[in-house]
Amino acid sequence: MASLVQLTSQLTKHVTRSRLEEMSNPRIGANGPTVALLNDIFQKGGVERVLSYMSLVLFKGPGIIFLFDPGRIDFDYRGTLVDLKVKSPPYGGMLEEAYCLLKGLFKLWRQKRRHGVDVCISHKEGPNFINILSAYSKCIVVVHEHKSSGIKYAGIKHTIVRWLVAILYNKADHVVTVSRTIAQDLESNFGVARNKLRVIYNPCDTDMIAERSSEPLEEQFERLFDARVIVTVGRLDRQKGHWYLLRAFSEIRKRVGDVRLVILGTGDHTKYLRDLADELEISAEVHFLGFQSNPFRFLRRSTLFVLTSLWEGFPAVLLEAMACRLPVIAADCLSGPRELLAPKLDLKSRFRETIFADYGILTPPLDGHYKSSKDQITKAELSIVEAATRVLGDSEMRRFYASRGYGRVNDFGMQNFAEEWSRLIDLPAGTVRRRL
Repeated sequence: MASLVQLTSQLTKHVTRSRLEEMSNPRIGANGPTVALLNDIFQKGGVERVLSYMSLVLFKGPGIIFLFDPGRIDFDYRGTLVDLKVKSPPYGGMLEEAYCLLKGLFKLWRQKRRHGVDVCISHKEGPNFINILSAYSKCIVVVHEHKSSGIKYAGIKHTIVRWLVAILYNKADHVVTVSRTIAQDLESNFGVARNKLRVIYNPCDTDMIAERSSEPLEEQFERLFDARVIVTVGRLDRQKGHWYLLRAFSEIRKRVGDVRLVILGTGDHTKYLRDLADELEISAEVHFLGFQSNPFRFLRRSTLFVLTSLWEGFPAVLLEAMACRLPVIAADCLSGPRELLAPKLDLKSRFRETIFADYGILTPPLDGHYKSSKDQITKAELSIVEAATRVLGDSEMRRFYASRGYGRVNDFGMQNFAEEWSRLIDLPAGTVRRRL
């Protein structure tokens, strides 16, 4: 095993956002416990945005953010970045990944001691595993996806990851989930003790979204919005199921005429999706705009937001669309959409029909099978078509859901997020405060 190496890079960036300054807990990082955050990267992702929020509201004084590989930094933050230098090699196999995590384990243990860390909060599986195994400090792991449906690996790797989750998560002081459904899954299917679990929803920074959504668009983008626009935001990968949206959009166009589809995001499914759009003969109306550092400008100018994910944890993009006063349609995947849009419904039941819920529209879960232009449209896809057609053609319904959705966003404010995390950091291990 390679010997431990001396830390060679520390990047410090301070953020002066007065509103977030007022929210931060004066006991943390000043006279209270020394808190560190741990993740693999800090670029263009929902988890990384939450990491940014946590640093801004939890660190009153100096705080620490441990990263496997800092690379490009896409978000504001408070505190000091510490590079653990445990980047997994490209296309590495299980042994290479295990070696990198083992290096990370010893480097994290050393850095926790060096910085006198009292509490370490980690995100995602790899960082969660080494946070638990490195011990030393109070350990809080955050789970952002529904494990039973969201573990992405196959074969022996799938088995090992499930086993590690079941064994290690019970050794953490707290396991924070971003939805009640994820907490139920961890307790029922992985044996995580109920008194370890805590639900803290991800926040929505409505002030920031309002400010950034008002920024102008470049002329080539502005022209897209002289017609009705369906928009979606997310990585172009299997999880987000964009091929369903393309197939549904092909049918929507036949019913409502002048409508466009805007897709924001990048990923390894880009070629497949572009080819499918060509096969469906909708390329002229489908606009792949790649990653946009300010997606809110596009959301604000759109007509309808649609989410076709196969699984989620807490789909922050839904909240962000609602904060931009957009009506939303989401597949009823595990987990998150139902808790956001229909909180009164039983979380354990699965519905096979469209639900026009309190804050948005839920369509049946999608089957996860790749499709071509020649495959017959499925019932779940047809539900998306019918719901979108109805919303696009009914201005009163659009206003209703835009208003209701915007009101729902207030339940996920930054102040609540800051207070819940601050309380948890000060709680003794094993304390539970929210009914699952």
